[in-house]
Amino acid sequence: MLAISIKDVQKKEQRTHAHNLLRECLKVCGIDYIQDKTPVVRNEHGKPSLKDYPEIHYNMSHADGITACMLSDSECGIDCENVLLVVQVVYVGIVNEPLILGIVP
Repeated sequence: MLAISIKDVQKKEQRTHAHNLLRECLKVCGIDYIQDKTPVVRNEHGKPSLKDYPEIHYNMSHADGITACMLSDSECGIDCENVLLVVQVVYVGIVNEPLILGIVP
């Protein structure tokens, strides 16, 4: 299961918003999740799963304006990143203005 929230959340609230999204995903599985109270274990690679439901693995991520949560019956991962505008500039010979080759959003 993959849940994505497109919402502008203050930076200090992003972690809580991610856990709220996880809670909503787990409701569908009949699991009552409470942030910082539901026991979570991590494997040797740091991937989390619920202690009382070892068959359910999850991963969460957040960045400015987006939060994502993924549930799976095996180890999983998801990553949200802020996208920066990158401009490639090439100077050809002695030219005062740069030649813009492309913009990568």
